Order: sequence, then structure tokens, then C-alpha cells
Amino acid sequence: MIKEKEEQLRKSFVEYVKLCENFFSYNKCFITSILPVPLPWNNLYLILSQCFNPLNVLLPRVEGGYEFKKLVSDFSVAFGGKPVENLDKKYLPQQEMMKNFLRRSGFYIELLCNGNLDANDYFEKLCSACGKKKVKIIKLHLLESIYFWEQKEPIDFGDFVIQKFSFYELEELTNNRLNRIFYPNAVLATEELANYWFVKEEIYEERKELDFSKIESPETDPGGLINPPDVVPEIPQPIRLLTLFKWQREFLQTEQKRPLHWSRFLNPISLVITDDLLEIPRPAPSVSALQKFPKIDLSTGREVDRAPFYYTIKKDDIPKIREIVDGYKKFSEIDLDKCGWKFVERAFDYLGKAFFASELDELLWHMVALEALFGEDKSKIRELIQNRLSKIFEEKYIKIDECYKVRNKLVHGGGIKGEADQTILSMARHVARRSVLWFFSFLSYLHSELSKHSIPFEKYPDRKKLLRIIDYQLKDVEVEGKRIELPESFPKLPIWGE
Repeated sequence: MIKEKEEQLRKSFVEYVKLCENFFSYNKCFITSILPVPLPWNNLYLILSQCFNPLNVLLPRVEGGYEFKKLVSDFSVAFGGKPVENLDKKYLPQQEMMKNFLRRSGFYIELLCNGNLDANDYFEKLCSACGKKKVKIIKLHLLESIYFWEQKEPIDFGDFVIQKFSFYELEELTNNRLNRIFYPNAVLATEELANYWFVKEEIYEERKELDFSKIESPETDPGGLINPPDVVPEIPQPIRLLTLFKWQREFLQTEQKRPLHWSRFLNPISLVITDDLLEIPRPAPSVSALQKFPKIDLSTGREVDRAPFYYTIKKDDIPKIREIVDGYKKFSEIDLDKCGWKFVERAFDYLGKAFFASELDELLWHMVALEALFGEDKSKIRELIQNRLSKIFEEKYIKIDECYKVRNKLVHGGGIKGEADQTILSMARHVARRSVLWFFSFLSYLHSELSKHSIPFEKYPDRKKLLRIIDYQLKDVEVEGKRIELPESFPKLPIWGE
């Protein structure tokens, strides 16, 4: 920011502070007729959210004056934009950013409580917010239908944490108290959300330098600039990793056919919180989609409440999840594009889609994942996949042909009916998950051995060669003149998390 423009912006900011102090002082009688004076800082947010909020009346008037328009115009010029002549015609990012700063920085709250504030201190906060190069982003992914039994402390997995927050912790973490005053559309149902466990990610993202010369001024908010859309990745990475856990507790150890218990978690809500004071908080998601089950008063037989249903995760399950997370972290060090192993990541994507799908889609995605791993452009693909599965797993009762029969029935309008079909669905679920984990384990081992010989990614065995290693059950493989020994038990390998 050029020094002359900074000084002009500072001057406009100080003038706006004086206007606000005089305006709030002039309206003191109006404020004290509604709120107790002096206002208690600790209970201020509660008071303003439960009674008529005078700021709803005062702010449109003070922000509609000449001083605020001059502030926005100088703000625009200071960061490469043009002077703003009329704030009424267009949706201006400069105006919305300034409004967000004055609300989120505590400017108006301190003014309401004390009647005055340090203009220079808040101007420095504004410059700091505008010059911020990295933005802290917290993502909270709600885990529905599971409960971590006997776990009181957060479970730290390095890149993410699994944690159950209290009402007060959620209020603080999500800035919900501030939202109750200024952003009613962003107010979260924290009392209800406190019943659930969350996956918490904390990341820092680079932010482009603020430059209004490159920002258009559309008639309405286009989304993604001042009011970013409530968009999160289709399946967040920590959630993908959790789908690799053995949620299907038991699998058939005999030829007996029976449906199996399948208890999965859901991720219906994801929250995104940023420390960017220029950005508007994202709209609060609805909690109406959360599944609730009746809570019955046994003395009367009547429903008195509805509570979440939990599938319990025990303490001895946590090391299994940790093994999966740590194993994948090492696997992610491999450049899959250079070595031609991207097919495993695609299969992992398909497995994630299957996890949150229902019957028809679930089976189809599981079969697509298996084909991504073991399939080739050859005839008799069923026999090919069956043979490769029988080599890497002990379960001789795995019947891929039966999975294909049920898949074909679904594709042609049928449905999952009866115990036999449910068992086939369970089989596909079990085999696809273990197959993805097997490849993670196999390729991690191979990468570890190849890297010892400084073999570049481009020289790693490609997918076709990997499948031949399985077909012939080789005990070693030669790469760039180096002989790499495979584990003695190969192709039987330990599966992460089991």
C-alpha cells in the first residue's frame, strides 16, 4: 500500500470513528432504554441475542452516511481500485469487506460498551487483516451415528483430530456469539451439535494480495469473494480415511449365507470457519437432516424426546484407525502420477463413494473399485478378478461371479432382496475395502525398497507389471538391474487396521 494512500485511508478511518462515537453518544438514551449500562462484557452477546438489538437500527444509519462512503472509497483506492462514487447502485466487495471488518474485529461491540475506542489500534488491525498472507481455516466434519466410548480427550491423528465439543467450546470455536448479533443466517444450533463427535482439521491457506483493480463489481454477490459458497470437498480426506476402518464388524468365515451387520457413520454436516476478518461467515447448515430416534419414558410409554443413535467405537479400535491413518500418510509420499500408480487412488475414491451410497449405487461403486484395481481390457474379467483375489486373500468363499449377478440384476431394474443378496452386498463391501488396503500396503513396501536403491518414480513397475507379480506370485522383482525381494508371505500381506 502506497504511503500517501495509507495516510488518506487512516484519515478517513479516524473520521469515521469520530462519527460513530458522536452518533452512539447522541443515541445513548435510546441504547440505555433497551440495555443495562454499563454493559457487562461477559454477558453482552447473550443480552444482545435475547432482546431487541439496537445495532440493527443504528448501523444502517451510520453506514449510510458520507463518512462511511468516503472510508469505502479510500479503502478501494488504497488497494488498487477506483474511487467509489455511489454505494447504492452495485454490490461492492470493498463495502462488504469493510462492514465485515467492523463487525468481526469487535469495533462496534467495543463502541457499544464503552462509547469510544482507540482509532489507531483498530486501523492497525484493518491493515493487518488486509495484508494477511495466510488464512487460518478450521473445518469441522460432523460424525453421525458413532460415539467414541470412554474417550474424554481429543484423539490426535496428526493432520486431524477427532473430538467432542461442549456447547461453550462450539460457541467459541465457531464465533457463534458474534454471529447471533451480526449474522443471524450463520447462527449454528450449537446446543444440538454438542451431542456429536467431529473431525477437526486446522489448515493455513495462502491468500492472494488484496487488489481491487482485479475485482469486478457485479450487481449482486457472485459468491466465493465476500460470501463464499458453503462448499467443502465431496468427501474430505479425513472422512475418506475413516471409511477404511472395519465398520462391518464380522465377515463370513464359512460358506453359510446370512446377512451381516453393517454400521457406518455419516457426514451430513461440515462447517468451515476462517479467521479472515474481511470475509462473511458461511451460512449455518440445517440440523433437520440429522437422524433422531425416539426416547421413551418407560413409566408412561410416551415419547419424551428424540436423541441421536450411536454406534460405539471402543478404545481398542483407536489404534487400528491410527494404523490406517499413519500408513496412508507414508503412502501419500509416493508421486502416483510419475510412477503410474494413480489407479489405486481412483479405487480409493470409488470406495468412498460406495461407503455413503445405498444398495444399488453401493454395490456398483464397490465393483468399480475392484475393477480399477484388478481389471484389464480382457475377456472373462470376472474370472480374472476372482483369481487375483484368491491369491491375495485367505477367504476362499469370495464369489465375485455372484457379485456380478446381483449387480446385473440391479442395473436391469431389480433390487436388493432377501438374505442372499444382502450377503453378496456385504461380501463386495468387505472385499473392496480390503483390496484397497492391500494395495496400499503392497505399494508402500515396494516404494520403501525401491527408494533404498534411489530408483526414480518413472522407473517403478507400472500397473500391468504389478498385476503380473500377483498372477505369478513372484517372490522378487527386478527394476533397473536391482533385484527387490518381496515379503516371504507375498502375496498374502498384513492389512492395516486388522
